[in-house]
Amino acid sequence: MSHIYLLYPLTSKMRPINKKKNKKTGKPNIYPEANNEDLKFGIHKSGGIKTLESRYKYYIGDYNAKLIIEDTYEKLLIFEDRLKKVFSKYINNFKKKPHASYTQEWMSGITFEDAKKMILEEYENFNSSSQS
Repeated sequence: MSHIYLLYPLTSKMRPINKKKNKKTGKPNIYPEANNEDLKFGIHKSGGIKTLESRYKYYIGDYNAKLIIEDTYEKLLIFEDRLKKVFSKYINNFKKKPHASYTQEWMSGITFEDAKKMILEEYENFNSSSQS
């Protein structure tokens, strides 16, 4: 089973959300930065919360993450597209940061609890509409 997750950095210090290097030049790419005022949602294909650690600890340092919904990867992929529309205001807030125009899952201006509540409500609506 796969999961929709939410995470946020625990530090107020801005940290890059990625550290990958440019494949052609070998130099670091410039990535947007996030701190404890920002949230990320996404799909975690398999494994528990611990497997997210290896993915994000290196990039953003200490963070809090929670698996919100569990379902098949295929279903969550469709649902994630719906979430991008639901959270578009907050995603666009994050995109106002330097070098953040391409990110689609990082958000600013919403609390963890509000985002969790919106995900659960939207998932309930999503399941109701897919069963009709």
